[in-house]
Amino acid sequence: MGNNKKQRTSGCPCPKCGGFVPISMIQLIESTAIYCPECGLRLDINKTESSRALEALRKIKEAEKNIQK
Repeated sequence: MGNNKKQRTSGCPCPKCGGFVPISMIQLIESTAIYCPECGLRLDINKTESSRALEALRKIKEAEKNIQK
């Protein structure tokens, strides 16, 4: 049996146009804003208010890296 899992792109609907905004874990950790590819809406990431969630994402990303080694 092969591994036929399809990876879904993570993201969310744009609050302005409803288009799909793809968002990776790396973007959330490293970027200050994400843009909707449909309408160009800028979605700012508040690093201060999101610090706990961003730290959890960093830990998950580090764990993924360790597993791949």
